[in-house]
Amino acid sequence: MLGWLLGDVGMNGKYQQASRALDQRACMIAVDWGTTSFRAAKVSADGTVLDILAAARGISTVQAGAFEGTFRLVLSNWERELDTLPIYLCGMAGSRQGWVEARYVDCPAEFGDIADAVVRLTAGGMNLRFIPGLHRFDATTGHDVMRGEETQVIGAQALGCERIVVTPGTHSKWILARDRSVADFRTFMTGDMFAALKGHTILKHSMDANESRSSSDTPSFEEGVRRGFRSTGIAADAFAVRARSLFDDGAFHAESYLSGLLIGNEYAAGRERYPDAWRHGLTLIGSHTLTACYERAAEYLGVDTQVADLNASIRGCFELAKFNGEIQ
Repeated sequence: MLGWLLGDVGMNGKYQQASRALDQRACMIAVDWGTTSFRAAKVSADGTVLDILAAARGISTVQAGAFEGTFRLVLSNWERELDTLPIYLCGMAGSRQGWVEARYVDCPAEFGDIADAVVRLTAGGMNLRFIPGLHRFDATTGHDVMRGEETQVIGAQALGCERIVVTPGTHSKWILARDRSVADFRTFMTGDMFAALKGHTILKHSMDANESRSSSDTPSFEEGVRRGFRSTGIAADAFAVRARSLFDDGAFHAESYLSGLLIGNEYAAGRERYPDAWRHGLTLIGSHTLTACYERAAEYLGVDTQVADLNASIRGCFELAKFNGEIQ
């Protein structure tokens, strides 16, 4: 559908809006409110995105007690809809640091379990619905949590993606979802580790200021992926970035290699936990830059991938509203 073909909306510290002049009426508002970003959409009864708005107003920029005011400010052009339509919010808005805490639902969880656990709040005339995150525990790996990705998975399944879902980012998730449920998931601090190693360790002296992490088309990235995939000691392999850069002949790109090393190591751990992923392939959900890196790494390792629409979280909000009987 046309709505799901809307591309990334740039943020750059300002409000950015993309509209589609369609002869349809909005029946809900879907909001993905994360730590650093805000994304909202008006959605029609058949799931078409009619209007979409993004802003660099993540919850980390909002002072305690200021969520309602910030929300209305960002969506000031939608004042009429804010007071009449159900508003579903996923992501960190429902965290302990957010607007209202929506407690975690234990895995395995059917999509209906998630819909039933939505926290309802009426604030300033707005009918708000905060989507809960998910919690998993097993004796081998202990506790794990996610918030926001569960809604992306619901949306991805509604759009026909039935594979294991991988959401690259600061905290990358591998999510086993099937038959309208989330059976299991695992978190990898790949993005956090990359940023920390690159900027706050001895490795920072090996980084090229002109190089971008997205340089996944370099031989160094491929080499890093293959090394990380077979690594038995990622801490030792990470220091090798420093040692090698001291004897660099100009062909070695340390940042690309480090990125590939960590992504390759994540793939190895993901394969160990979900061996079927290698047979059935992966669905990637994330920014174009990150999914491109993960696609390239998967290509090197012989894994099939498909990229889901970045608006999967919006579709997930729509599906939960529909499940709760709020789509008119």
